[in-house]
Amino acid sequence: MIRRLIILLLIVGCGIFEDEDDIHPLVGKWKFSKFVDCESNASIDMSEGDLEPITNWVLTLNANNTAISEECDSMNNCTTYNIEWSTTSNTLKLVDLYYYSITGDTLTYYESSNGILCYTFVKQ
Repeated sequence: MIRRLIILLLIVGCGIFEDEDDIHPLVGKWKFSKFVDCESNASIDMSEGDLEPITNWVLTLNANNTAISEECDSMNNCTTYNIEWSTTSNTLKLVDLYYYSITGDTLTYYESSNGILCYTFVKQ
């Protein structure tokens, strides 16, 4: 009897019976796709501006509200940030506050202060 109880506790403790509906849809690995104009949805070429173009940017949002953002430029110089994230309604708090939406496997968010430049990511 004790043996069965221990086995049951191990199974439950390992999360085998976790409900996938409890996992927030933002949790996962997101690869940067492009910058777009939030109003027209037209792609924005960042190589024409003052910003170094991002060639590889992966944002990983974990279920425990930690996140890793790894950004690499065209010379493969990468910077990794360990941050926390949270969400309420349609806002996403990373370092700043963003409004976001998810359509299929595409995450789009923009800074609440400008609402002009949207970041789009595709779930991996």
